[in-house]
Amino acid sequence: MNEISLNAVITNSVLAVLAIFSIISLSIIIERFIFFSRYKINLNTYRKYIPDEISTLKQTLLAKNTGQFSKKKITPFETILLSILVLPIINRTEMRERLDAKFTEVYMIYNSKVNILGIFAKLSTLLGLFGTVTGMIESFNNIVDKGVSTASIVASGISAALITTAAGLIIAIPVTFFYEYFNDKINGEIRKMEIITSDLLSALIDKSRTRSITK
Repeated sequence: MNEISLNAVITNSVLAVLAIFSIISLSIIIERFIFFSRYKINLNTYRKYIPDEISTLKQTLLAKNTGQFSKKKITPFETILLSILVLPIINRTEMRERLDAKFTEVYMIYNSKVNILGIFAKLSTLLGLFGTVTGMIESFNNIVDKGVSTASIVASGISAALITTAAGLIIAIPVTFFYEYFNDKINGEIRKMEIITSDLLSALIDKSRTRSITK
């Protein structure tokens, strides 16, 4: 009786933890979808300023940064562009070194909470397996106690084991999908950032060289 009660406690505890994982994961997925829809990068939005309208881009970003556009706040990526525009141009290598820290900061913003999905996916699977193991242990203990192996003896333990395993997989499979989806989304956005910053640096360096030759 104590063994059955202990197994029931373990099973219910596993299901409760899995339910918590599912709620937190769902909230993260919704929050990340809203984030990416808000901060999705359109290459043409910035490329139209390069190379002839860079000063206009600078003025627009400065206005956003100072809050002149109440409905349009500066995005994490635009802080990188603004830092390029306000810093003195030296050469591409040194500029890239300056921007590395900012790219890391932006990556952390985009990757915020996504790693939690990966952790929950793995833990959900392991907890489901843990429920399976405890259920099987109870089943074998019942066989030993009864001295006979019948379907009715092992059914309760096996069913409890299957419930936790199924619950773990039901959570782990979609969470793993969204974890991989968001990581791919982040990599795509970072590549867009690198393309635009590279174009902007090239345009600024070319203008700087042209001014030097003119002088």
